[in-house]
Amino acid sequence: MNRLISKGIVFSMASILGGVDSVQAAEFQISTPDSLFAIVTLKAGVASAFAHNHLVVAENFSEKISFDEKDLSSGTFEMTIPVNKLVIDKPEYQKRHYPSVKELSILDAPFVEISESDRTKIKGNMLEPGQLDSESYPVITAKVMGIQKSPKKIGKVEFDHSVSFSLTIKGKTVEKTIPANISYQDGILSVSVFGEYKFSEFGIKPYSAMLGAVKNKDSFFLVSQFKAKKK
Repeated sequence: MNRLISKGIVFSMASILGGVDSVQAAEFQISTPDSLFAIVTLKAGVASAFAHNHLVVAENFSEKISFDEKDLSSGTFEMTIPVNKLVIDKPEYQKRHYPSVKELSILDAPFVEISESDRTKIKGNMLEPGQLDSESYPVITAKVMGIQKSPKKIGKVEFDHSVSFSLTIKGKTVEKTIPANISYQDGILSVSVFGEYKFSEFGIKPYSAMLGAVKNKDSFFLVSQFKAKKK
């Protein structure tokens, strides 16, 4: 699959599994080609025409997933992602995942392909002390503390659940209820979550250059979709 921030991200879905249900829970393994864990940042500033929206994708992560297919509100999911494996604006991912981003009404135009050298520079800026500070904060954690049936539509996407979600970046924790889709059919567990956050919520000043003429918006979006099969 794909990866996100500093030397690690721990993404955990957890709810209490009791008695008989805990015996029924099965372990699952993510199917990499069908999965995505990423953030989308948006351009801003008076010279935004020269800036770009960015797709930051996590690669080569390890995961631990346990679900009871008869009770999808119960389950555990943990993901660990090395930040150094983050991939910025890879053309293959831009083309593959833009349709999903468009469906959520995040963007109304495709991602712009940029050079390899610019991608390297952008990643370096992202890991600097003023941004993610990967040396001081090597791990981002995300936890689902509860799962509820709660239909909601965002853009053209219909969500059937909501999750109580705790996200910690750079030592700051933000708790929100965000929409999710969770289903189990024909031996495939499908999960997707979508959340809108602000860099300032985590004590991060959005990246800017040229005296603020080119910069990122404070808002960014978490987009995660994966399919998993029983081990």
